[in-house]
Amino acid sequence: MKHIVKRNGSTEVYDTKKLYASIYASCLSVHESATVAELAAQKITDDVNSWLAKKTEVTADDIRKTAGKYLSEFNPHAGYLYLHHHIMW
Repeated sequence: MKHIVKRNGSTEVYDTKKLYASIYASCLSVHESATVAELAAQKITDDVNSWLAKKTEVTADDIRKTAGKYLSEFNPHAGYLYLHHHIMW
């Protein structure tokens, strides 16, 4: 079980479902179809999980940047939204 260090210094158990949902929402926000958003969210979640398996400790920001990089390769607009959503909302 991986623990993630949050911005405020607290830790939280890594939740794949939260990552999947945030990627899915970013794809829908740039008008990808639900089918495409599901495929992208699953692929990127799998990629991040593979990356995460090699780590001993990560921050929430590390996960955000890694997922954002993968998502930007898939759809630059969705990737930008994912990486900067905390600024926009």
